[in-house]
Amino acid sequence: MKGSKKYITILPYSEFKKMERMVLRGMKVDKRKYDVRFKEELLVDLLSCFKGDVAKMAGFIERVNLLRDEPYPNGCEKLEGEIYKILIDDLFLFYRVDEKLRLITVVLVEVAG
Repeated sequence: MKGSKKYITILPYSEFKKMERMVLRGMKVDKRKYDVRFKEELLVDLLSCFKGDVAKMAGFIERVNLLRDEPYPNGCEKLEGEIYKILIDDLFLFYRVDEKLRLITVVLVEVAG
């Protein structure tokens, strides 16, 4: 290949793994903008809020995961700093958004009422 130029691109390992899954294995890359995590002690609180009904809790967590695509949906209220509050089902969800890390951390859940 006469006259061709070669380029090298340096990527973080996590980005390389995403590309590898997409290209080599034919998997789709997750287009979500943010990751969601829960504080450990919060999961125990959720079980008590749902009175041990794991199926209802799983449905709630699925709705929380919608924040990955839109961390500031209609109805959310900004509190102090990077803390937001939103009503999901009959629970207030308090979460922090870290724009730099593209991370949503659920910090508290309270029963509305």
